[in-house]
Amino acid sequence: AVKAMALGGSSEALMNIDNMSRKFKNKQVRAAAGESLANAADALGITTEELADKIVPDLGFDKNLCREFDYGSRQFKVYITPSLELECFNGDKKIKTLPKPGANDDEAKANAALADFKEMKKQLKNVITAQRARLEYVLMCDRKWTAEKWNELFVDNAVMHCFAIGLIWGVYENGRLGTTFRYMDDGSFTTSDGEEFTIPEGAQIGLIHPIELTKEQIAEWSEQLEDFEITQPFDQLKRPVFLPTAEELEANTLSRFDGVELNSLTLVNKMTKLGWYKGYAEDAGFFYYFYRDDFSKRTKNPDGTVSQEGFGVLLTFSGASVVVYDFEGEEVTTEKLIFCKAGSNIGYYDKDQKGWLKISEVSDRYFSEIVMQLSAVLAPKEKEE
Repeated sequence: AVKAMALGGSSEALMNIDNMSRKFKNKQVRAAAGESLANAADALGITTEELADKIVPDLGFDKNLCREFDYGSRQFKVYITPSLELECFNGDKKIKTLPKPGANDDEAKANAALADFKEMKKQLKNVITAQRARLEYVLMCDRKWTAEKWNELFVDNAVMHCFAIGLIWGVYENGRLGTTFRYMDDGSFTTSDGEEFTIPEGAQIGLIHPIELTKEQIAEWSEQLEDFEITQPFDQLKRPVFLPTAEELEANTLSRFDGVELNSLTLVNKMTKLGWYKGYAEDAGFFYYFYRDDFSKRTKNPDGTVSQEGFGVLLTFSGASVVVYDFEGEEVTTEKLIFCKAGSNIGYYDKDQKGWLKISEVSDRYFSEIVMQLSAVLAPKEKEE
C-alpha cells in the first residue's frame, strides 16, 4: 500500500510517506516507506532529504502568504500567519472564516471556492503536523542546507516561511556553529542583539541546538522571540540539555538508566511512540532491547551504491514477550544504553562489541536528544546538566 501511494507521485502522498519513514510504529511499514522515498529520489537524481524538501506543498499561498478565494461578486483573502494560523479578510474587514455563498454570488464559483478553502484547511493541518515532526527530527540529526537550498525551502514556500520565522538558525563551517540568526517576516535577517544580518554566500545553514549556545545567548534569543510575540513551532530553545560526564565519555555504554522498573506494556507503548522499535524475538519469543536508527545524510555514489551517515542506539532490558498474553503486562527492568553507527544492526548478544561506539564518538546533540527521550519514559538517576 505504501509503495502504491508513492507511485501516485503527489506531493501530499510523498510527504505522508516521508513522515511514515521517520516515525511509524510498524517496522515493515517504515522500511517500505523509506525504500519508496529512496526510489522516488533516485528517479529524480536527488537525495531523500532534498526530495522531502521539494514535496512540501505551498497550498496555493503566494510569497505574501496570501491565497485568494473568488465568489464571483466577492473576493476573500486568506493569510497564513507566523504562528501558522489562518486570517480571513473581506476587503479590509477581518472575518472569522469564509461565509456561505450568498444570493448575489456566482453559485458555481462560490461553492468551488468554499470547498477549496475547507480542503486547504485540512491539508494545512496535516502539513503543519508533518513538518513540525520533520524539523524536530532534523534538529536531532543535525542536517544542514546550503544557503540556496535553504532559501528555496524556507523563503519561497509560504508554509515553511512561517516555520522559519519561529526558529533560530545558525551558519556552520566544518560542522562548527558560527553566527546565529533569525529570519524575520519582512524577509530580512537579524542577530540576537537585533543587528541586521546577511547570510554569506556558500554558507551551510542548520537549526541550532541549545547545547551549542551559552545561557546568555539563549536568554537573548528568548527575549527577542517574546518581544515579537513569536511562539516556536516546537520547543527549540527551551528543550532540556543533557551532557555526558567525564567518566561516561570513555565508556561504550551508558548506565544512568540502569535498574528502572516499570510495566512492560507502558515501556513498549512509550518507546514505540517515540520512534523506537522492539528488538528481534529470541528464545521463547522474548525480546530484550529497543533500538532506533537515525540517518542524517543519504548519498548516492557514482557506482550506484548508497552511503548513509548517522547514529543508532539500543536500550537493553530484562526482557518481555513479543506476544502479549497478559493485558496487564509484566514488570521489567532497564539495563544498558548502547550507541552505534546508524545501520550497524548491533544486537543484544554482540559480545565482540564491534558495532559499539564510545560515548565520546557520539555527537553532543544526538546524545542529548536520546537522553531527553528516555528521561520522558524512564526515571533517570542523574539530573540534567
